[in-house]
Amino acid sequence: MNITMKKILIFLIIITNTKCNSISSSIDKNLLSTTSEGEKILLGKINHDQLIYFSQDWFLKKYKPMDSKILLELAPIVINIKIKIFMGTWCEDSKREIPILFDILKSIDYDLSSIEIISMSENKTTLEKFEKGLNITNIPTFIFYKNNIELNRIVEFPLETLEKDVFKILSTDDYKHAYFQ
Repeated sequence: MNITMKKILIFLIIITNTKCNSISSSIDKNLLSTTSEGEKILLGKINHDQLIYFSQDWFLKKYKPMDSKILLELAPIVINIKIKIFMGTWCEDSKREIPILFDILKSIDYDLSSIEIISMSENKTTLEKFEKGLNITNIPTFIFYKNNIELNRIVEFPLETLEKDVFKILSTDDYKHAYFQ
């Protein structure tokens, strides 16, 4: 290996290590909690990088192919949509649905900074009461907003597929989530 290649390799290692250290240090002890069974969890408002860093064992898995026709139709209508996610790093439903939602959003070039992620306790609460007034009964809950008005939500699981349910929420008024009353 020549000297230039060694310098590039060392530079890449330093950059990668710095990125990992900054993410891990951004998961401060105030975000860490434990379940009733002693499992470490995140609790409170988190970001995408913190979620990936904390949940690598389940977040980075590969998932089934998505409906490319729906994704093409979804891309133009997701503009100006904000998403609020209530989830639990301890929750099997969150572990199943959250990575799929992010795969969908990344595949349509959605601005991930338009997502607010709230990680909850087993009682579906946060210390800061981010859930107050939002009727969070099951997680994950994905709430879709346009102009700060809730359009609709997916609660715990999609009725069809996640991409089809998101499309239906953003393109029609007739979507009713699994727990709609």
